[in-house]
Amino acid sequence: MNFRRFLVLLFIGVSLVSLAACGGSGGSSGSITLTLEGTDIKWDKSTLNATAGQDVTITMNNKGQLQHDLVVGLPSGEVTTKAVDAGKTGKLTFKAPAAGSYDYWCTIPGHKEAGMVGKLVIK
Repeated sequence: MNFRRFLVLLFIGVSLVSLAACGGSGGSSGSITLTLEGTDIKWDKSTLNATAGQDVTITMNNKGQLQHDLVVGLPSGEVTTKAVDAGKTGKLTFKAPAAGSYDYWCTIPGHKEAGMVGKLVIK
C-alpha cells in the first residue's frame, strides 16, 4: 500500500510540475521571429502578429533594388534597422508592448508615402 501511495503522489507531483512548465499565468510569453520582405515600395505583409510580453525579432529581407529600412512605432519609442542595401538583411528586436495595433514603415524618402507601411498587432 505504501508503494502504491508513493506512485500516486509521484504522478501528481510530476503532473503539477509539467503544468507549471507549460506556461501558467505570470510567466514569460516566450519569443517569436517574424519575417518581412521589402520590395520596391511595398512590404510583402501588411500585418504582423505577436503576443504582449514576447521577445520579438523582425528579420527584414530587402528583395528590391532600392535601400529600405524598418521602423516600428512602440509606446516606448521607435525601434529601427539601419538602411539595408538590396539583397541584404536587417533585424530588430524588442519586447512586445501591451495589446494594441502599432505602425511599421520604411523611412527612406517617399517610401512611406507610397504605401510602404503596415500594422503590428499585439494580442
